[in-house]
Amino acid sequence: MGELLDYAPRRYIRRGHLQLLSDLVAGERTSFVARVESSSTRRMQRDPRRSLTDVIVSDGTGASLKITFFNAYTAQKELPVGTHALFTGKPELYRGNLSMTGADYAVVDTPDSVTDFTSQSGEVYPIPVYPESGKLTTPRITRAVQQLLLTADLDSLTDPIPQNILEREKLVGLAQAYRDLHRPESVDAFQKAQERFRYQEAFVLQTELARRRYDHASQPVEERPARADGLLSRYDAALPFTLTDGQRSVGEQIQSELAGTAPMNRLLQGDVGSGKTVVACAQCCKSWTPVAKRPCWLPPKCSPNSTTTRSWPRSDPSPAPISWTVIRTAPRSCC
Repeated sequence: MGELLDYAPRRYIRRGHLQLLSDLVAGERTSFVARVESSSTRRMQRDPRRSLTDVIVSDGTGASLKITFFNAYTAQKELPVGTHALFTGKPELYRGNLSMTGADYAVVDTPDSVTDFTSQSGEVYPIPVYPESGKLTTPRITRAVQQLLLTADLDSLTDPIPQNILEREKLVGLAQAYRDLHRPESVDAFQKAQERFRYQEAFVLQTELARRRYDHASQPVEERPARADGLLSRYDAALPFTLTDGQRSVGEQIQSELAGTAPMNRLLQGDVGSGKTVVACAQCCKSWTPVAKRPCWLPPKCSPNSTTTRSWPRSDPSPAPISWTVIRTAPRSCC
């Protein structure tokens, strides 16, 4: 049931007043149900790469209308002779006859099935058009969804968005959003439903990410404070340059996180040649002991000749092409 309710329409046919073909007026947007009587496709004379599909439709009253589609291979496929469809568009006079260009349409089983989307005044509600696959066409999907809306107790569904957030963000509830998504009575209704589900998708994703961050931060870890007798003094003495203020500031922030009791995950980002590797190596040296060695990940393009390193096998193989090394002496920056 959930997968069917979440199968959102890809577009909607905007409503118009349902009329007979004999009552159409040039320049007025309207909707009508008609049967395809003929369909033909031809190449354009000025541009043979483009095509025109002319569809002649009638509604059983003796009136007919020609609808032209430009480069509409989908219309050619979906509107064979004998097909009933709801068309929406604006007819225009061409050489003394009414015709229509590029009308929106939705294939229906029978003309009577359109009454499900029509108000008492004859105005057509926005009609959902679903993504199709093989024999799973919009009419079949519509029948299944409408039956589900009639039989399912949507009000009993648990809303993943708390009520206070719904009120704060002025979002519709879950049950009403499903009804407005699949059976909207106005353009505003399905637009609000779409807005609600976009917010729900982001809300659920961010909530899960926050939960993972909380679980990660709750794991106990061993403190790694800086050691006075560590390798940092030897490392600094071997550097042929002085660290910049930015490198020292970033190093202090990383060291404070390493000395804490919560797991840390820090991305050090900077321009090429800005000295990121030097900062990372310095943090390894600050808390290095013979018992607790530190892995330092160097970029793959850092060749063995650019740094003096000793290979250290990985305990958790990763598909990423990175090197695990223990710094022996000061490397040159090669980020």
